[in-house]
Amino acid sequence: MLRHLRVGNLALAADVNLELGPGLTMLTGETGAGKSLIAGALALLGGGRGERDQIRRGEEMAFVEGVFDLTERPLLCEAVRRAGLRLAEDCILVLRRELRREGRGRVLINGLVSSLSLLQEFGGQLVVVQSQDQQRELGRTHFAVDFLDRALDLKEQRAELAGALASWRELLRVRDDRRQEADFARQQLEMWEYQYRELVAAALDPTEESLLREQLALGRNARGLLEAAASARLELADGEPSAVSLLGQAAGRLSIPAESSTRLEEILTQVTAAQEQAGDAARELERFLAGVEV
Repeated sequence: MLRHLRVGNLALAADVNLELGPGLTMLTGETGAGKSLIAGALALLGGGRGERDQIRRGEEMAFVEGVFDLTERPLLCEAVRRAGLRLAEDCILVLRRELRREGRGRVLINGLVSSLSLLQEFGGQLVVVQSQDQQRELGRTHFAVDFLDRALDLKEQRAELAGALASWRELLRVRDDRRQEADFARQQLEMWEYQYRELVAAALDPTEESLLREQLALGRNARGLLEAAASARLELADGEPSAVSLLGQAAGRLSIPAESSTRLEEILTQVTAAQEQAGDAARELERFLAGVEV
């Protein structure tokens, strides 16, 4: 039960003190008398949003302070104590909310600086501000579950459930990651199998690398290679004189003396072999020239 409400420097109220007794208390008055101001002050005690423009003009700080008797709310008393808040045997809880024009506001619970989250947790159970369209709250997702959990003081069970839900979501995330990894591995396998089939169908010859290298060299310098090959063939076979004809003449000069000298016979063999090799080289150059397209 709210026993006392004090409002200071909030909107038009410089200093308002309300002593409240048991039962129903009603505030009546004309428009602008301050009924909404009191409702707004109670909303601040419940953890509602506070704005700097609520501070009375010319003042640096506004505050709302409520004294609550929790004697008839033993479960709430125990919850306050479990949260680490100081609460005497008389179960009197004092909530204070300060708004400052400069800097952040403050929350005090029984004289000690606290947090807005604790004020929302406990103040929200002590102060409920109704409005003309409050029935919309009934349509909020999980409203009934939250209401029953608070009424039955199932905070610990909710925490356990939240932990289990977080673990379940983490397992779902791990499962999704594994599925993505499996999908990626399957795609990689399909790509490798496709590449393998392409390589098999290509029937590549390990020895064709040198041929490809030769073709690449021809493509880069075909004209220079053709000129060099043609000149070499001319000097080997078609020139006047050619290397083949000169070697033939040398072999003819050595043929008769070689019959009398073993060493000259060996030299003649070398000259004859050189003539044959020169002829083979000339024919290879001819085939090379015939096979190259510029």
